[in-house]
Parts: sequence; structure tokens; C-alpha cells
Amino acid sequence: MTRRAVMHVFAASALVLAALAPSAPTVVDPPAEPVTAEVVASIGRGCPVGGFTAPVAPDNRSITLTSVGPGGAMATAGPGTTYQDERKPCHINLRVDVPAGYTYAVGGSEYRGFADLAKGASATLFFYGYFQGMSFFRERTYLFKSPYNDDWVREDRVGIESLVFQPCGTKRSLTLFVELRANKGTADPAATSFLYRDDSETTYALHWKRCPPAHS
Repeated sequence: MTRRAVMHVFAASALVLAALAPSAPTVVDPPAEPVTAEVVASIGRGCPVGGFTAPVAPDNRSITLTSVGPGGAMATAGPGTTYQDERKPCHINLRVDVPAGYTYAVGGSEYRGFADLAKGASATLFFYGYFQGMSFFRERTYLFKSPYNDDWVREDRVGIESLVFQPCGTKRSLTLFVELRANKGTADPAATSFLYRDDSETTYALHWKRCPPAHS
């Protein structure tokens, strides 16, 4: 095969691959009409006793989960701790009402807290989210290694190409799950380690897409 023929083959292959590659969704500015979010339920040892509210930003670009009263969850491992102490999960189920002709995806988020881990211990912050009846649109695991004694911040940044939108024409509930896990590992049996997350306020970015007109 000549060099020119080879070049043509490579060019044709590149065009085919480009056609088959998934394209990034076309995101648009948020709707001008009001968007509301209601917490249907918050369940788990890692949820604040008073539950959450879920105000939507005035520009419709984010939802902020805000605990009712003091908010915080702590997983602890050490002398006398149980499985319930070592794992603190929280399921939050939301109903998000959006204007006709739009749908949304959940983007990045940020988590904050404090950790005190004795040498040999470890801790994990685990997150996932999904729309009712669908697979996870996001799953993240943040590992904290010992020794550690400090504030922490973990940011989740989601690229446009990774966004998963609620299907147009449906009203599916949104579930967000956050769990703290503490593991004493090989730490001194007398040492207590913990991972604390401030859940008084966590913001989740919203991205928007236009839906095709509904046909009667």
C-alpha cells in the first residue's frame, strides 16, 4: 500500500471514530422561571436530626442542602465503637420542579469537615447520586490517610461531557447519598480516630438543557 493510500485509510478511520464518539450535551442558560426543590426524605445515621431544606439559587444554577438546626456527621473508630459508629450514611430524596421545556443535570459539589486519624487508621467519604429508576450519574470516593489532624475540603468537578440529564418529559425524584466511614486499621487499640463532615450547607451545581417540543 502506498503512503498516500495509508494516509487515506487513517483519515477515513478518524472520521468514523469522530462520528461514533459521544458528543457533549448542549447546555444552555438556566430558565428564567422559578425552580423549586423539596426534600421528600432524609434517612440515615449521618443525617441531621431536623432534616434538610433545599433552596435553589436565584439564578437557578445550584441547589444548597441546608440542615435544619446544627448540621454535622461523624464516623468514629476506636475503643468501644460499633459498626453504627464507624459508618454514618445519609440518603436525601429530592423533588425538583423545573419549567416546561427544560431538564437538568447535577454537576459539581464541595464537602468540608475535620479529621483526626491516628497512625494506621483511615477514613472515607463516599458519594453517589441518581435519578429514580436510573443508574448512578455520579459516584466518588475520597480516601483520608493517617496520620491526619486538620480541616479538609474535597471538591468534585464534573465535566460537561460527563453530565447525565433527567430524561425529558419525566418527573423523576433525585437521590443524593453521602456516607462517612472510619476504619481503625492498624492504629493503636487505645486510639480513637474520626472523620467529621459539616453538612449544614452543601451546594450542588445545576446544568440545564432544552427539551424538544412535546407532540400532541
